[in-house]
Amino acid sequence: MAGPRTRRVALLLVLGGLAWWAAGTACGHVVRHEFAPNHAGDFDLERPPCGPGPAPAPRPGTVNLRYLGASGLYVGWQGHGILLGPFFSIANLPRVVAGRLEWDREAIRRGLADLPVDGVVAVLAGHSHYDHLLDLPIVAREHAPRARLWVNRSGARMLAAFPELGPRVATFEEHEGRWTPIDPRRPELPIRILPLPSRHTPHVDSWVWAGGEVAEEWRGSSWEERRLAEMRSGRVYALVLDLLEPGSGRVAFRIYYQDAATGRGVGEPPAARPDEPPYDLAVLCMASYMFAPGAPGALLDGLRPSHVLVTHYEDFFRPRERPLRFVVPLSDSRVDRYFRAVRDALERGGQARRGPEPPPACGPTADGWTLPLPGEWLTFSPATPVLQ
Repeated sequence: MAGPRTRRVALLLVLGGLAWWAAGTACGHVVRHEFAPNHAGDFDLERPPCGPGPAPAPRPGTVNLRYLGASGLYVGWQGHGILLGPFFSIANLPRVVAGRLEWDREAIRRGLADLPVDGVVAVLAGHSHYDHLLDLPIVAREHAPRARLWVNRSGARMLAAFPELGPRVATFEEHEGRWTPIDPRRPELPIRILPLPSRHTPHVDSWVWAGGEVAEEWRGSSWEERRLAEMRSGRVYALVLDLLEPGSGRVAFRIYYQDAATGRGVGEPPAARPDEPPYDLAVLCMASYMFAPGAPGALLDGLRPSHVLVTHYEDFFRPRERPLRFVVPLSDSRVDRYFRAVRDALERGGQARRGPEPPPACGPTADGWTLPLPGEWLTFSPATPVLQ
């Protein structure tokens, strides 16, 4: 049986090969005009013709979202907010392979700028890889001190290093497949969640980097003593988020959210009854979708959302001050295929919009989808679920 040193050497060889491959192939950064009709030509992420706009003025009854990068999202509703996978402490590939956990507090502060964090009632991470969970302790302690923290059991075991966070932590496993208030301690909040068991798409072939569970609590140890590779994915969850009308409890806006691409039959919600509310928005992860058979069309065929928000597409090994490009193994042609599959699925479901101009956004946008730039704000109206 291979010992720890042998396994580490094997991992370094595999990731070294991946780094070499990445250096030669990670050059994709263009969305063709066919899939970015809100601009006059192809959309070049490295030289975008526009940038994220200012925060929208609060308007009653609207849903405000901000894409934070790496599948991170802020959702604002009725004066309350939730954060999904907020991650800003970018690590390059060598540090990911062998480096220790380290926070970039200034990057976290910049990433949360202009967000009404005092109204954040929950912070959620669908799985516990570093690019989803690493910044959660800082966000929870220094920016959203009253928020409920939703993680999987592996995430909870890692967060045991922060005993003061313990009373705020809830695990998806305890509520799997059941609707629950976003904060069971505050049932009056107009948000509920449904955790759905999912899986992590392989990073290369059938291999998931840092897969599996964190077996023991990190109680009594410092995160700075740990390595990024120790942040195991744990069980992966997709989430359904219902934004409710205060008072009546009626579903005003329904969101499907994933932070790992899934193939056919994985991470899908139960078949909707005729009286079920429709999905207004599907937030989908593009990274590594080509290793998930049927993605994204199979999922969209079931959800039939009014709009698709495409996330986790950018190279999250690069500092955010540098020009954007697609993360390996995405290429321009693979991005083309992804958007073609989105378009075909929306047309099959009768959801493709006809007539109105595509809604205003900087990132590539069509009648059925948006690829938002990190930091970009989007506003939806539950009455007519298109961008305003």
